[in-house]
Amino acid sequence: MTGIPPVRPSETTDFIRCPRLWHWKHVERWEAPISTWTPERLIGAALHAGIAAYWRGQPPGGGVLLAFGTDWPPDAPPEFSQDALESHTLKVLDKVLAWIAKELPDVRPVMVEEPLGPNGHTTPDLVTREQADILTVTDWKYHHILDADRVRYRLEGIERTHQFLHYCWAVGERLGEPVRQFRKVAIVGGPRILIREATFQPTLSMLEQWLTGARQMWEDMAEMRAGRRVAYQREAGCFMYGPKWPCPMYEGCWTCHGNREKMAQFYTRNVDAA
Repeated sequence: MTGIPPVRPSETTDFIRCPRLWHWKHVERWEAPISTWTPERLIGAALHAGIAAYWRGQPPGGGVLLAFGTDWPPDAPPEFSQDALESHTLKVLDKVLAWIAKELPDVRPVMVEEPLGPNGHTTPDLVTREQADILTVTDWKYHHILDADRVRYRLEGIERTHQFLHYCWAVGERLGEPVRQFRKVAIVGGPRILIREATFQPTLSMLEQWLTGARQMWEDMAEMRAGRRVAYQREAGCFMYGPKWPCPMYEGCWTCHGNREKMAQFYTRNVDAA
């Protein structure tokens, strides 16, 4: 089992939610069609680019403008203005940089959005050395609209998040020393711009327990990908985030019952990547 290569945290997160969701999405390559474009993902990517440019000693605003210039869709709905959203993103970036100057004044960057491992199985946003030479991993999360009293919920339980524990383990493996601190920074774009953080200190026993479970999941995924095990359904994942946000493969399970011809009415399939 130790020879199974690591799987990207985003893919493993889908597996944790439901192995059948994972199989249809990552093995058979079914996708739910995008109904209406919204700018949240682009703003988040542009912010990440601006923050990464700052830590690399490059003009932060240039990273934002490059992301918008490259990824702005030509068929964006007319109610969205590229200039207005660029301006808003730059305003949010200014707030983030002011927060960094105040809260992280003596931090030294070690890795900035650098893929780890030969297969690039994960890419932490930022790895730094901080006071007392503590090796720290930081993850930036953008929330487009979030009321101030809801922010704390986005910062709870980070020490139990698979993605974050994967980062801590992978960085420690790459650099040959343990990560002593993990930081999640929640960036809120509206109705009021907010920056809030939460941290935890990963321990050896915490990471050993996580790695045991992670390796088992990676092995299970390899067995299912090879057809030696069935990608079963985990019903708890159907409405994991509430009734308004069903699993993206919900119709595949409960309307189509796995019939691929019927699924083609609800989903598209990237046959070349399957």
